[in-house]
Amino acid sequence: MASKVIKKILLASTVLVLGIFLVFAIVKIVQTLVGRKEFESIIVNLFKSKIDNSNTAKKSCLKCHLVETRFEFYHNPKVIGCTSCHLGNPDASEKEIAHKDLILFPGNLDVVDRTCGRSECHYEIASRVKNSLMNTMSGVVSVDKYVFGEIGKPIGKFQIEQIGFSPADVHLRNLCASCHLGKAKKEYAKIQANTRGGGCSACHLYYDSLTNEELNRFVSGKNFVPRYHPNVSLKVEPIACFGCHSRSGRISTNFIGLMETTLDEIPTSDSAKFVKLEDGRVFVKVPSDVHHSKGMTCVDCHTSREIMGDGNVYEHKEQQVEIACVDCHPEGKPKTVAFDSLDNETKMIINLRGWQSFINKQFVKIGKNGNGYSNVIAENGKILVFSKLSNKIWEARPQSATCLQQRKLHPTIDCNVCHTQWVPRCVSCHTYYEPNEFGWDNLSDTLIKGCWKEIGGDFFASKATLGNVVDDGKMQIKTFMPGMILTIDGTEFPNKSFEKKERLFAPTFSHTITKSVPSCKECHLNPLVYGFGDGVFQLEPNGNKKKMIFRPTFPIDTISKLPKDAWIDFSNPRIGKSTRVNAYSLTKLQIKTMQGVGSCFLCHQWEKEKILEIFSNNYRKKVTKKCFLLK
Repeated sequence: MASKVIKKILLASTVLVLGIFLVFAIVKIVQTLVGRKEFESIIVNLFKSKIDNSNTAKKSCLKCHLVETRFEFYHNPKVIGCTSCHLGNPDASEKEIAHKDLILFPGNLDVVDRTCGRSECHYEIASRVKNSLMNTMSGVVSVDKYVFGEIGKPIGKFQIEQIGFSPADVHLRNLCASCHLGKAKKEYAKIQANTRGGGCSACHLYYDSLTNEELNRFVSGKNFVPRYHPNVSLKVEPIACFGCHSRSGRISTNFIGLMETTLDEIPTSDSAKFVKLEDGRVFVKVPSDVHHSKGMTCVDCHTSREIMGDGNVYEHKEQQVEIACVDCHPEGKPKTVAFDSLDNETKMIINLRGWQSFINKQFVKIGKNGNGYSNVIAENGKILVFSKLSNKIWEARPQSATCLQQRKLHPTIDCNVCHTQWVPRCVSCHTYYEPNEFGWDNLSDTLIKGCWKEIGGDFFASKATLGNVVDDGKMQIKTFMPGMILTIDGTEFPNKSFEKKERLFAPTFSHTITKSVPSCKECHLNPLVYGFGDGVFQLEPNGNKKKMIFRPTFPIDTISKLPKDAWIDFSNPRIGKSTRVNAYSLTKLQIKTMQGVGSCFLCHQWEKEKILEIFSNNYRKKVTKKCFLLK
């Protein structure tokens, strides 16, 4: 008797399992035949009457709005309704009552807990974004306060929206505070080069040509209600990054090959070489990053946990960034992880992008945290990078024999030391307080009396300066650029009169990567690389020998006794300060070693292979009496 019951249970279980698989198979076949969007539309129509009756918001709002929709399935108002995001009164039929407590911009972080960040939607992500550096601006605040002398070191966890009205705080309010995600979006507009803030909408609100055309009709003042709503999408285009990241380190403009100038207008001659941005700044075209030239965008490298944060509060951006060049360009075989071992967010992103075929693939591992990239897989000995915005696929090459050879010669240098084409240099800035003029407070969005103004110096695109960065007890030589070479005149600031002069360089990953690398001479005989400033090394008599001297391009500052673009002194290279407590200029020993090699190139012109052969061994044993050595 018991065996018959067991057999019936097993038979019923088998039928149930087969039924489930059959349903999934039918769904997959239908989805394949009609397409994903058409299939979703069928599902919506099948349950449309039930949806409309169960949620009057989906019914009443759609009487006036959204005759058509640009939304993808998961944000389709026919599925989730309008009040899920915009709130309002779903039971009212009159406009004024229906729009009571309406949230026009649900992506703003001050309301996100009631909209995108609801417990049934994106609760975890919303809280992460609030803690991310793109919202807190912690590093910007700490460095600014350090430069103004308000804290002793550029460290500490700050929140831009909680700053007060000290000299540094007012400076941030006037000139910096618009570049954080917490700044509320207040006007209907697509993402543009000047876009600031907007929380979730800063990246994910996507206007196509149709929705943008209708928006323009709506804001022009005509009596027109848009029928189409812009999409809420994973399609995060580079313009979403541009508004903020075309400032400071200017990585967005660097990446596409633009260098800022001091021009107010594009010159009439050679006008094709220049570009004027929406904010009026004029840029000159220079070589772009190799990844940009191949068609890659910001999100093809950077992950969701980098951009939106991982929930932790960090002091500086390098702590939040998790990717590295060697992930996609390893010395040998890449480190990989299976789909089942990915975190749930990465799995979801893969599914939302329609990459179900990746499930059986091996994903390239992110070196810093062990998770995998959603769009980089290892297959048949190749590393393939899939575009997140198009159908493009790129093959990422492992490090070349030259890279491996150079790593043996220079074991402590970072990849971008050789592969950075140029960094932006602004070598002088005068910042002063004007008590009788009104300035804009970017936190309160009001005019305030008294404001900080800046007069910038010349801009240059040239070789990076090298310095040391210590992380977890390990020292690496990395690229630096002038962070703040400036004077601060606060003699007119209320109740706090002061003047300061600072010379700080900043660690940089300037996003100007190139395949080709410089020759030994281009580094070892370039004063900029050492931190001495632009100029040339020369030999001059020194008794019966010779010595190396430095002739700077720029005049010597009367106070610092350094060329205006220098970090350290050629004649007495003391350690130069930076915008980080764990970063500093090259040491005397490092400089001596570099110059020992560089001095050879003042006389000799060897082939590259010969240079590598000589300097891979103890080159000092090969030096003859005719050669000179630096002390």
